[in-house]
Amino acid sequence: MTKAKEIDLGLIPLESVWDDAVKDMGNFGKTDLYSTGDQVIDEYLGGSTTGGYGRPNGYEIITIFGDTGRNKSTFATNLVVDPLKKGKTVVYMALEDDPKDVAARLNIMGVDPHKLPGKLAFFKEQSGYTLGEMAKTIEKYFEFADVILIDPLQFIYEASVTERGEAEFNRQRLFMRQMNHIMKKTNKVLIIVSHTNKSGGKDAPGMSHIIGSSAIAQVSTKVIEIGIDKNMIRFIRMWKSRFTPHRNCELALRMTNMKFSALHGDDPNVIKKLREVWNPNQK
Repeated sequence: MTKAKEIDLGLIPLESVWDDAVKDMGNFGKTDLYSTGDQVIDEYLGGSTTGGYGRPNGYEIITIFGDTGRNKSTFATNLVVDPLKKGKTVVYMALEDDPKDVAARLNIMGVDPHKLPGKLAFFKEQSGYTLGEMAKTIEKYFEFADVILIDPLQFIYEASVTERGEAEFNRQRLFMRQMNHIMKKTNKVLIIVSHTNKSGGKDAPGMSHIIGSSAIAQVSTKVIEIGIDKNMIRFIRMWKSRFTPHRNCELALRMTNMKFSALHGDDPNVIKKLREVWNPNQK
């Protein structure tokens, strides 16, 4: 029998990735590379009590969204502390806050850059670039950075050379696809802070409130809303989790010295009930 001629069409045979995939099965579904700083929040995000985000051998795109005044930036800043403690490099693209304000926030948290093995560098704000050029810049940062935080994403759009209307939506969508491609190549962590729109309506599903939601939500591995309930208690709600169990409930938070923790994290009875909600099929 004549052997069929192999033709290279740019396809990836299953057997070429099989061995690596099987070898890494112990890490599949884990997002415990970095801690949020609180064991209960870590567990809520689907990793474990030792870490809540970042895949040991994969990428993460985490989107944090919420209305104005919900402390989105502060929550995102909480996420970059553990990578710094572990000797990692963080690029903080502070597009709304002054870098001095971010530094002050870290200082209140008790973070001293002179005593940390990791390094944090701020993005020097600029304008007049295309989104394609910005994507290349971020890809270059990932040559040395382990975590990049963009806060907020919409300011990148506004500072870029842009057209309004449908073309703008398509450009934003292409930019997020470029981000997804970069993350798959680098296996690093991208944290995005996003503003919300008002067009979704009061009772619209959470992710529809994100500006550019369809593009951002599609590529994100985790989508986390931070809000304040009718009793003025802060909470987070995870609307999407690609690699870990989806939590069909909110988690109440408290904030002390800019650090977030679970509101009832020191009450084992409350945590037990939460775990029953988080893991309904687990005995």
